[in-house]
Amino acid sequence: MTIIMIGSGELKMKRRIIAIAMLLTFFTATNIFAAELTIDSISEIGPGGTVVISGSTSMDEISIKVMAPNRTILYIDVVKGPTFNTTFDLPENAEEGTYTIIAGRDSEVATVTFNAKSGDAKVPVSGVSLDKTASTIKVGETLQLSAEVIPTNATNKAVTWQSNNTSIATVDQTGKVTGVKAGTAIITVTTRDGNFSAECSITVTNPSSGGSGGSGGGSSGGSQPAKETDQPKEEVKEETPTTTTETEQGQTPFSQTADFKDTAEHWAREAINKLVKEGIISGYPDGTFRPNAEITRAEFVTLICRMLGLEPINSPSKFKDVDSNAWYAGYINAIREAGMIGGYEDGTFKPNQKITREEGFVILYRMAKAQLSASGSNPNFTDDESIAAWAREAVEALVSAGVVSGYEDGTIKPKNNITRAETVKILSFFLQ
Repeated sequence: MTIIMIGSGELKMKRRIIAIAMLLTFFTATNIFAAELTIDSISEIGPGGTVVISGSTSMDEISIKVMAPNRTILYIDVVKGPTFNTTFDLPENAEEGTYTIIAGRDSEVATVTFNAKSGDAKVPVSGVSLDKTASTIKVGETLQLSAEVIPTNATNKAVTWQSNNTSIATVDQTGKVTGVKAGTAIITVTTRDGNFSAECSITVTNPSSGGSGGSGGGSSGGSQPAKETDQPKEEVKEETPTTTTETEQGQTPFSQTADFKDTAEHWAREAINKLVKEGIISGYPDGTFRPNAEITRAEFVTLICRMLGLEPINSPSKFKDVDSNAWYAGYINAIREAGMIGGYEDGTFKPNQKITREEGFVILYRMAKAQLSASGSNPNFTDDESIAAWAREAVEALVSAGVVSGYEDGTIKPKNNITRAETVKILSFFLQ
Protein backbone atom coordinates (compact mmCIF):
# COMPACT_ATOMS: atom_id res chain seq x y z
CA MET A 1 0.00 0.00 0.00
CA THR A 2 1.28 3.46 -0.90
CA ILE A 3 0.44 6.23 1.54
CA ILE A 4 1.21 9.92 1.11
CA MET A 5 0.16 12.48 3.71
CA ILE A 6 0.37 16.16 2.91
CA GLY A 7 0.04 18.54 5.82
CA SER A 8 1.65 21.69 7.21
CA GLY A 9 3.51 22.15 3.94
CA GLU A 10 5.37 18.85 4.30
CA LEU A 11 5.08 15.80 2.05
CA LYS A 12 5.29 12.43 3.81
CA MET A 13 5.83 9.43 1.56
CA LYS A 14 5.82 5.82 2.89
CA ARG A 15 6.25 3.69 -0.25
CA ARG A 16 5.94 4.58 -3.94
CA ILE A 17 5.96 8.01 -5.46
CA ILE A 18 4.38 6.46 -8.53
CA ALA A 19 1.02 7.07 -6.87
CA ILE A 20 1.32 10.76 -7.75
CA ALA A 21 1.87 10.00 -11.41
CA MET A 22 -1.15 7.74 -11.42
CA LEU A 23 -3.29 10.40 -9.82
CA LEU A 24 -2.33 13.05 -12.35
CA THR A 25 -3.67 10.91 -15.18
CA PHE A 26 -7.19 10.27 -13.91
CA PHE A 27 -8.29 12.60 -11.16
CA THR A 28 -9.74 15.15 -13.58
CA ALA A 29 -12.70 12.85 -14.15
CA THR A 30 -15.76 13.11 -11.91
CA ASN A 31 -18.12 10.44 -13.23
CA ILE A 32 -19.21 7.71 -10.83
CA PHE A 33 -19.40 4.15 -12.10
CA ALA A 34 -21.26 2.36 -9.29
CA ALA A 35 -20.98 -0.98 -11.05
CA GLU A 36 -17.19 -0.69 -11.05
CA LEU A 37 -16.43 1.25 -7.89
CA THR A 38 -18.26 2.27 -4.73
CA ILE A 39 -17.11 4.25 -1.69
CA ASP A 40 -18.86 3.88 1.65
CA SER A 41 -20.36 7.03 3.14
CA ILE A 42 -18.46 8.79 5.93
CA SER A 43 -19.91 10.52 8.97
CA GLU A 44 -18.85 13.94 10.18
CA ILE A 45 -15.31 13.94 11.57
CA GLY A 46 -13.80 16.17 14.22
CA PRO A 47 -10.24 17.53 14.34
CA GLY A 48 -7.80 14.75 15.16
CA GLY A 49 -10.38 12.14 14.20
CA THR A 50 -9.67 9.17 11.96
CA VAL A 51 -11.16 9.04 8.49
CA VAL A 52 -11.92 5.50 7.33
CA ILE A 53 -12.20 5.13 3.56
CA SER A 54 -13.68 1.81 2.51
CA GLY A 55 -15.55 0.34 -0.41
CA SER A 56 -15.39 -2.15 -3.24
CA THR A 57 -14.13 -2.22 -6.81
CA SER A 58 -13.88 -4.61 -9.72
CA MET A 59 -10.43 -3.20 -10.51
CA ASP A 60 -7.25 -4.79 -9.20
CA GLU A 61 -5.84 -1.51 -7.91
CA ILE A 62 -7.10 2.04 -7.53
CA SER A 63 -5.76 5.33 -6.21
CA ILE A 64 -7.43 7.46 -3.55
CA LYS A 65 -7.06 11.20 -3.10
CA VAL A 66 -8.57 13.42 -0.40
CA MET A 67 -9.10 17.11 -1.16
CA ALA A 68 -9.41 19.68 1.63
CA PRO A 69 -12.06 22.44 1.43
CA ASN A 70 -9.43 24.80 0.00
CA ARG A 71 -8.85 22.23 -2.83
CA THR A 72 -5.38 21.25 -1.67
CA ILE A 73 -4.45 17.56 -1.57
CA LEU A 74 -4.54 16.24 1.99
CA TYR A 75 -4.00 12.51 1.49
CA ILE A 76 -3.04 10.03 -1.24
CA ASP A 77 -3.05 6.23 -1.20
CA VAL A 78 -3.09 3.24 -3.56
CA VAL A 79 -5.24 0.26 -2.53
CA LYS A 80 -6.13 -3.10 -4.01
CA GLY A 81 -9.58 -4.58 -4.77
CA PRO A 82 -12.05 -6.15 -4.58
CA THR A 83 -12.61 -4.56 -1.17
CA PHE A 84 -10.47 -1.78 0.21
CA ASN A 85 -9.97 0.02 3.49
CA THR A 86 -7.54 2.81 4.29
CA THR A 87 -7.41 5.36 7.10
CA PHE A 88 -5.77 8.65 7.96
CA ASP A 89 -6.08 11.15 10.80
CA LEU A 90 -7.35 14.66 10.29
CA PRO A 91 -4.92 17.23 11.67
CA GLU A 92 -5.89 18.79 15.01
CA ASN A 93 -6.09 22.13 13.20
CA ALA A 94 -8.06 20.75 10.26
CA GLU A 95 -10.05 23.30 8.28
CA GLU A 96 -13.79 23.18 8.88
CA GLY A 97 -15.84 22.38 5.79
CA THR A 98 -16.45 19.74 3.14
CA TYR A 99 -13.70 17.28 2.20
CA THR A 100 -13.86 15.32 -1.05
CA ILE A 101 -12.60 11.77 -1.56
CA ILE A 102 -11.86 10.79 -5.15
CA ALA A 103 -11.04 7.17 -5.96
CA GLY A 104 -10.48 5.27 -9.18
CA ARG A 105 -8.24 4.68 -12.15
CA ASP A 106 -8.16 6.20 -15.62
CA SER A 107 -11.71 7.36 -16.43
CA GLU A 108 -13.43 5.16 -13.88
CA VAL A 109 -13.73 7.18 -10.68
CA ALA A 110 -16.08 7.70 -7.77
CA THR A 111 -16.38 10.53 -5.26
CA VAL A 112 -17.81 10.96 -1.79
CA THR A 113 -17.71 13.89 0.62
CA PHE A 114 -17.62 14.28 4.38
CA ASN A 115 -17.75 17.28 6.67
CA ALA A 116 -15.15 18.27 9.22
CA LYS A 117 -16.45 20.02 12.30
CA SER A 118 -14.34 22.26 14.48
CA GLY A 119 -14.21 23.38 18.06
CA ASP A 120 -15.60 20.21 19.68
CA ALA A 121 -13.55 18.41 22.29
CA LYS A 122 -12.19 15.01 21.37
CA VAL A 123 -14.38 12.12 22.56
CA PRO A 124 -12.12 9.20 23.56
CA VAL A 125 -12.92 5.56 22.87
CA SER A 126 -13.91 3.55 25.96
CA GLY A 127 -14.35 0.10 24.42
CA VAL A 128 -15.34 -2.05 21.47
CA SER A 129 -17.62 -5.03 20.98
CA LEU A 130 -18.33 -7.54 18.20
CA ASP A 131 -21.70 -8.75 16.97
CA LYS A 132 -20.43 -12.32 17.44
CA THR A 133 -18.06 -13.82 19.97
CA ALA A 134 -18.01 -17.28 18.40
CA SER A 135 -19.06 -18.74 15.07
CA THR A 136 -18.60 -21.75 12.81
CA ILE A 137 -17.97 -21.63 9.07
CA LYS A 138 -16.88 -24.16 6.48
CA VAL A 139 -13.67 -24.06 4.46
CA GLY A 140 -14.10 -21.49 1.69
CA GLU A 141 -17.04 -19.74 3.35
CA THR A 142 -16.97 -16.14 4.54
CA LEU A 143 -18.46 -14.42 7.56
CA GLN A 144 -18.85 -10.68 8.03
CA LEU A 145 -18.09 -9.46 11.54
CA SER A 146 -19.25 -6.06 12.72
CA ALA A 147 -17.52 -4.00 15.40
CA GLU A 148 -19.18 -1.32 17.52
CA VAL A 149 -16.87 1.30 18.98
CA ILE A 150 -18.00 2.74 22.30
CA PRO A 151 -19.20 5.44 22.69
CA THR A 152 -20.97 5.89 19.37
CA ASN A 153 -19.83 9.53 19.19
CA ALA A 154 -16.15 8.72 19.74
CA THR A 155 -13.89 10.96 17.70
CA ASN A 156 -11.58 8.22 16.45
CA LYS A 157 -13.58 5.08 15.62
CA ALA A 158 -10.93 3.40 13.47
CA VAL A 159 -10.20 -0.27 14.16
CA THR A 160 -7.82 -2.93 12.89
CA TRP A 161 -8.55 -6.63 12.39
CA GLN A 162 -6.23 -9.59 12.94
CA SER A 163 -6.36 -13.40 12.94
CA ASN A 164 -4.10 -15.32 15.30
CA ASN A 165 -3.88 -18.21 12.81
CA THR A 166 -4.17 -17.20 9.16
CA SER A 167 -3.66 -20.81 8.07
CA ILE A 168 -7.09 -21.53 9.61
CA ALA A 169 -9.01 -18.29 8.94
CA THR A 170 -8.13 -14.89 7.51
CA VAL A 171 -9.77 -11.53 8.08
CA ASP A 172 -9.55 -8.38 6.01
CA GLN A 173 -9.71 -4.83 7.31
CA THR A 174 -13.48 -4.69 6.81
CA GLY A 175 -14.02 -7.60 9.21
CA LYS A 176 -14.76 -10.24 6.58
CA VAL A 177 -13.54 -13.66 7.74
CA THR A 178 -12.68 -16.46 5.30
CA GLY A 179 -12.30 -20.11 6.29
CA VAL A 180 -9.02 -21.58 5.00
CA LYS A 181 -8.82 -25.03 6.56
CA ALA A 182 -10.36 -26.94 9.44
CA GLY A 183 -9.39 -25.72 12.88
CA THR A 184 -9.93 -22.81 15.26
CA ALA A 185 -8.70 -19.23 14.98
CA ILE A 186 -9.27 -16.12 17.08
CA ILE A 187 -10.24 -12.94 15.24
CA THR A 188 -9.39 -9.76 17.15
CA VAL A 189 -10.59 -6.23 16.48
CA THR A 190 -8.58 -3.42 18.11
CA THR A 191 -9.35 0.28 18.33
CA ARG A 192 -6.70 2.72 17.24
CA ASP A 193 -7.70 5.03 20.08
CA GLY A 194 -6.98 3.32 23.39
CA ASN A 195 -6.13 -0.12 21.97
CA PHE A 196 -9.36 -1.68 23.23
CA SER A 197 -10.07 -5.09 21.74
CA ALA A 198 -12.75 -7.75 21.33
CA GLU A 199 -12.44 -11.33 20.10
CA CYS A 200 -14.45 -13.84 18.10
CA SER A 201 -13.57 -17.54 18.09
CA ILE A 202 -13.94 -18.98 14.58
CA THR A 203 -14.21 -22.74 14.12
CA VAL A 204 -13.62 -23.84 10.53
CA THR A 205 -14.89 -27.24 9.40
CA ASN A 206 -14.45 -29.16 6.18
CA PRO A 207 -17.51 -29.19 3.86
CA SER A 208 -17.83 -32.96 4.31
CA SER A 209 -17.57 -32.78 8.10
CA GLY A 210 -20.26 -34.50 10.08
CA GLY A 211 -20.24 -31.69 12.64
CA SER A 212 -22.99 -29.15 12.73
CA GLY A 213 -22.27 -25.91 10.93
CA GLY A 214 -23.69 -22.45 10.78
CA SER A 215 -22.71 -19.27 12.50
CA GLY A 216 -23.96 -17.89 15.75
CA GLY A 217 -23.95 -14.78 17.84
CA GLY A 218 -22.53 -14.48 21.33
CA SER A 219 -21.95 -18.00 22.54
CA SER A 220 -23.26 -19.45 19.33
CA GLY A 221 -26.37 -21.59 19.69
CA GLY A 222 -26.97 -25.16 18.70
CA SER A 223 -29.47 -27.96 19.18
CA GLN A 224 -30.24 -29.22 22.65
CA PRO A 225 -27.26 -31.29 23.73
CA ALA A 226 -27.15 -34.93 24.65
CA LYS A 227 -25.60 -35.03 28.10
CA GLU A 228 -22.56 -37.06 28.85
CA THR A 229 -24.06 -39.09 31.66
CA ASP A 230 -27.68 -39.88 30.85
CA GLN A 231 -27.13 -43.39 32.19
CA PRO A 232 -29.27 -44.85 34.97
CA LYS A 233 -27.98 -44.53 38.51
CA GLU A 234 -26.53 -48.03 38.70
CA GLU A 235 -24.19 -47.18 35.81
CA VAL A 236 -22.68 -44.21 37.64
CA LYS A 237 -20.61 -46.23 40.06
CA GLU A 238 -16.89 -46.25 39.38
CA GLU A 239 -15.89 -49.32 37.42
CA THR A 240 -12.57 -51.01 36.92
CA PRO A 241 -12.04 -50.29 33.22
CA THR A 242 -10.73 -52.61 30.57
CA THR A 243 -7.26 -51.38 29.70
CA THR A 244 -7.12 -53.21 26.37
CA THR A 245 -5.75 -50.98 23.64
CA GLU A 246 -7.68 -50.49 20.42
CA THR A 247 -5.70 -53.16 18.53
CA GLU A 248 -2.20 -54.52 18.75
CA GLN A 249 -1.05 -51.53 16.68
CA GLY A 250 -3.06 -49.11 18.79
CA GLN A 251 -5.44 -48.36 15.93
CA THR A 252 -9.19 -48.14 16.01
CA PRO A 253 -10.86 -51.57 16.11
CA PHE A 254 -12.36 -53.18 13.06
CA SER A 255 -16.04 -54.01 13.48
CA GLN A 256 -18.37 -51.48 11.82
CA THR A 257 -21.56 -53.11 13.09
CA ALA A 258 -23.82 -51.06 15.32
CA ASP A 259 -25.13 -54.19 17.12
CA PHE A 260 -22.54 -54.95 19.78
CA LYS A 261 -23.12 -57.73 22.25
CA ASP A 262 -21.93 -55.61 25.17
CA THR A 263 -23.99 -52.44 24.48
CA ALA A 264 -27.58 -53.70 24.19
CA GLU A 265 -28.49 -52.35 27.63
CA HIS A 266 -25.79 -49.70 27.89
CA TRP A 267 -26.77 -46.09 28.65
CA ALA A 268 -24.70 -44.83 25.69
CA ARG A 269 -26.06 -47.37 23.16
CA GLU A 270 -27.80 -44.81 20.94
CA ALA A 271 -24.75 -42.53 20.80
CA ILE A 272 -22.46 -45.50 20.09
CA ASN A 273 -24.63 -46.63 17.18
CA LYS A 274 -24.72 -43.11 15.76
CA LEU A 275 -20.94 -42.63 15.72
CA VAL A 276 -20.30 -46.13 14.39
CA LYS A 277 -22.66 -45.49 11.47
CA GLU A 278 -20.90 -42.18 10.81
CA GLY A 279 -17.57 -44.02 10.63
CA ILE A 280 -16.08 -42.02 13.48
CA ILE A 281 -15.50 -44.96 15.81
CA SER A 282 -15.58 -48.74 15.46
CA GLY A 283 -16.08 -51.87 17.49
CA TYR A 284 -13.75 -54.82 17.98
CA PRO A 285 -13.45 -57.94 15.78
CA ASP A 286 -15.01 -60.06 18.53
CA GLY A 287 -18.30 -58.15 18.23
CA THR A 288 -17.81 -55.99 21.31
CA PHE A 289 -17.49 -52.25 21.74
CA ARG A 290 -15.97 -52.20 25.24
CA PRO A 291 -17.74 -48.98 26.28
CA ASN A 292 -16.07 -48.80 29.68
CA ALA A 293 -12.54 -49.10 28.30
CA GLU A 294 -10.33 -46.05 28.63
CA ILE A 295 -8.72 -44.51 25.56
CA THR A 296 -5.32 -43.01 24.87
CA ARG A 297 -4.52 -39.45 23.93
CA ALA A 298 -3.68 -40.56 20.38
CA GLU A 299 -6.99 -42.41 20.01
CA PHE A 300 -8.91 -39.43 21.39
CA VAL A 301 -7.47 -36.89 18.95
CA THR A 302 -8.04 -39.34 16.09
CA LEU A 303 -11.76 -39.31 16.91
CA ILE A 304 -11.75 -35.51 16.95
CA CYS A 305 -10.07 -35.41 13.53
CA ARG A 306 -12.69 -37.76 12.11
CA MET A 307 -15.41 -35.66 13.68
CA LEU A 308 -14.14 -32.51 11.95
CA GLY A 309 -13.12 -34.20 8.72
CA LEU A 310 -9.46 -33.32 9.29
CA GLU A 311 -7.16 -35.28 7.02
CA PRO A 312 -3.91 -36.67 8.47
CA ILE A 313 -0.87 -34.49 7.78
CA ASN A 314 2.08 -36.69 6.96
CA SER A 315 5.03 -34.58 8.00
CA PRO A 316 7.67 -34.75 10.76
CA SER A 317 6.04 -34.39 14.16
CA LYS A 318 6.68 -31.35 16.36
CA PHE A 319 6.53 -33.62 19.42
CA LYS A 320 9.70 -35.49 20.28
CA ASP A 321 7.86 -38.63 21.41
CA VAL A 322 5.65 -38.98 18.32
CA ASP A 323 7.18 -41.27 15.70
CA SER A 324 6.39 -39.91 12.24
CA ASN A 325 5.72 -43.48 11.10
CA ALA A 326 3.19 -44.19 13.86
CA TRP A 327 -0.42 -44.70 12.74
CA TYR A 328 -1.56 -41.70 14.78
CA ALA A 329 1.21 -39.23 13.78
CA GLY A 330 -0.75 -37.66 10.92
CA TYR A 331 -3.80 -37.08 13.11
CA ILE A 332 -1.73 -35.48 15.85
CA ASN A 333 -0.12 -33.20 13.26
CA ALA A 334 -3.53 -32.24 11.89
CA ILE A 335 -5.11 -31.41 15.22
CA ARG A 336 -2.00 -29.52 16.33
CA GLU A 337 -2.09 -27.33 13.21
CA ALA A 338 -5.78 -26.74 13.87
CA GLY A 339 -4.77 -25.16 17.19
CA MET A 340 -6.51 -27.66 19.46
CA ILE A 341 -3.53 -29.23 21.22
CA GLY A 342 -0.19 -27.98 22.45
CA GLY A 343 1.37 -30.94 24.16
CA TYR A 344 3.41 -30.82 27.35
CA GLU A 345 6.04 -28.29 28.42
CA ASP A 346 8.79 -30.85 27.88
CA GLY A 347 7.96 -31.08 24.17
CA THR A 348 6.13 -34.40 24.38
CA PHE A 349 2.57 -35.41 23.58
CA LYS A 350 2.43 -38.77 25.37
CA PRO A 351 0.28 -40.39 22.68
CA ASN A 352 -0.07 -43.75 24.43
CA GLN A 353 -0.97 -42.29 27.81
CA LYS A 354 -4.63 -42.58 28.84
CA ILE A 355 -6.39 -39.24 28.52
CA THR A 356 -8.08 -37.76 31.57
CA ARG A 357 -11.57 -36.32 31.52
CA GLU A 358 -10.38 -32.74 31.98
CA GLU A 359 -7.77 -33.13 29.23
CA GLY A 360 -10.48 -34.40 26.92
CA PHE A 361 -12.82 -31.57 27.93
CA VAL A 362 -10.21 -28.96 26.98
CA ILE A 363 -9.74 -30.43 23.50
CA LEU A 364 -13.50 -30.73 23.00
CA TYR A 365 -13.97 -27.14 24.13
CA ARG A 366 -11.41 -25.90 21.62
CA MET A 367 -13.11 -27.97 18.92
CA ALA A 368 -16.64 -26.79 19.57
CA LYS A 369 -16.42 -23.45 21.36
CA ALA A 370 -18.44 -21.73 18.64
CA GLN A 371 -21.30 -24.23 18.93
CA LEU A 372 -21.79 -24.04 22.68
CA SER A 373 -24.88 -22.26 23.94
CA ALA A 374 -24.85 -21.42 27.62
CA SER A 375 -27.85 -22.73 29.56
CA GLY A 376 -27.11 -20.62 32.61
CA SER A 377 -26.01 -23.48 34.83
CA ASN A 378 -22.55 -23.43 36.37
CA PRO A 379 -20.35 -26.23 37.69
CA ASN A 380 -21.34 -27.16 41.22
CA PHE A 381 -19.63 -30.45 41.89
CA THR A 382 -18.50 -31.83 45.22
CA ASP A 383 -15.03 -32.29 43.75
CA ASP A 384 -15.01 -28.94 41.95
CA GLU A 385 -11.73 -27.92 43.60
CA SER A 386 -9.94 -30.81 41.90
CA ILE A 387 -10.48 -29.26 38.45
CA ALA A 388 -7.15 -27.91 37.18
CA ALA A 389 -6.97 -24.16 36.62
CA TRP A 390 -6.09 -24.65 32.96
CA ALA A 391 -9.20 -26.82 32.45
CA ARG A 392 -11.73 -24.79 34.42
CA GLU A 393 -12.90 -22.60 31.54
CA ALA A 394 -13.51 -25.66 29.36
CA VAL A 395 -15.37 -27.53 32.11
CA GLU A 396 -17.53 -24.52 32.93
CA ALA A 397 -18.42 -23.97 29.26
CA LEU A 398 -19.29 -27.61 28.60
CA VAL A 399 -21.37 -27.87 31.76
CA SER A 400 -23.14 -24.57 31.10
CA ALA A 401 -24.01 -25.76 27.58
CA GLY A 402 -25.34 -29.04 28.92
CA VAL A 403 -22.77 -31.16 27.10
CA VAL A 404 -21.30 -32.49 30.35
CA SER A 405 -23.40 -33.05 33.46
CA GLY A 406 -21.10 -35.02 35.72
CA TYR A 407 -22.05 -38.03 37.80
CA GLU A 408 -25.18 -38.57 39.86
CA ASP A 409 -23.12 -38.63 43.03
CA GLY A 410 -22.39 -34.93 42.45
CA THR A 411 -18.83 -35.33 41.17
CA ILE A 412 -17.14 -34.54 37.86
CA LYS A 413 -14.03 -36.71 38.41
CA PRO A 414 -11.72 -34.52 36.28
CA LYS A 415 -8.62 -36.61 36.98
CA ASN A 416 -10.27 -39.91 35.98
CA ASN A 417 -9.49 -41.32 32.57
CA ILE A 418 -12.34 -40.80 30.11
CA THR A 419 -14.03 -43.92 28.72
CA ARG A 420 -15.06 -44.81 25.21
CA ALA A 421 -18.73 -44.49 26.12
CA GLU A 422 -18.30 -41.09 27.75
CA THR A 423 -16.35 -39.82 24.74
CA VAL A 424 -18.93 -41.10 22.28
CA LYS A 425 -21.82 -39.60 24.25
CA ILE A 426 -20.24 -36.16 24.20
CA LEU A 427 -19.31 -36.34 20.51
CA SER A 428 -22.84 -37.40 19.56
CA PHE A 429 -24.08 -33.98 20.68
CA PHE A 430 -22.11 -32.31 17.91
CA LEU A 431 -23.67 -34.57 15.26
CA GLN A 432 -27.19 -33.33 16.00
